[in-house]
Amino acid sequence: MGRAEAAAMIPGLALLWAAGLGDATPSLPRLRLSFQELQAWHGLRTFRLERTCCYEALLVDEERGRLFVGAENHVASLSLDNISKRAKKLAWPAPVEWREECNWAGKDIGTECMNFVKLLHAYNHTHLLACGTGAFH
Repeated sequence: MGRAEAAAMIPGLALLWAAGLGDATPSLPRLRLSFQELQAWHGLRTFRLERTCCYEALLVDEERGRLFVGAENHVASLSLDNISKRAKKLAWPAPVEWREECNWAGKDIGTECMNFVKLLHAYNHTHLLACGTGAFH
């Protein structure tokens, strides 16, 4: 029995199902704040690693109170209580040979031939698995 046949057997269900198929407008956020408004709040903390970008991989470890951040050539460990505190960071650049190969392939050595950390995964209580692009290697 298909959905339409099942819905025809129960009229109330058919109405609900049909309403679900209609053009539903996406719900708007309940609250909108500008960055300046967020900065005015006392609880806002910001984070930035010097000479890096692209914070694409995030992993929250509530047990240890840490936020792990994968970025360009780095993995950082931040305190969940205050991410503005000095970060523990591990430099993880792509080897020079890989960067040169990337450049020979036509990529920009200064912006594209880096190790962009894309994935962080908890392995156990003491280790993380991290995956990076390795300068397209």
